[in-house]
Amino acid sequence: MSQESATKSAPRALRGIHFDKEALSMNLYPDFASIIYPANTKQRIILHFLVRELKERKGHFSKHSLNTFASKVKNGTLVWKNKPFRASRRLAYYVWKDLLRMGMISWSKRYVGDSLKEGFFVEFEDFRRNLEKISARWEKEFT
Repeated sequence: MSQESATKSAPRALRGIHFDKEALSMNLYPDFASIIYPANTKQRIILHFLVRELKERKGHFSKHSLNTFASKVKNGTLVWKNKPFRASRRLAYYVWKDLLRMGMISWSKRYVGDSLKEGFFVEFEDFRRNLEKISARWEKEFT
């Protein structure tokens, strides 16, 4: 009598980003947040709101702005799919810390308009260099 494993018969849901020919032809690329965090996680939703806030502030965030954003997340003032979205302040800071670690944002002093401001700024060059290092190591590892 042969027994089949339950894991072999049940299909597993794949995690991560998968591009099929149909999605590519219809130009259905995933949003920015889905590239960093898997689907249906609070981190992904927080990153979505955070990117929107950064766009409104033209890539500059002060410590006070970050604190205000974390309070909005905790209080449920942000709306996701017609429902108030609530998460812990700690989770909002974890998402921010992930962006800092990846080099997507940095703490520095820069001119904003006519005045010198200190705070968090969206990075392009440092982040691009980090991606190049990662791809070079990846290629070296597997060739």
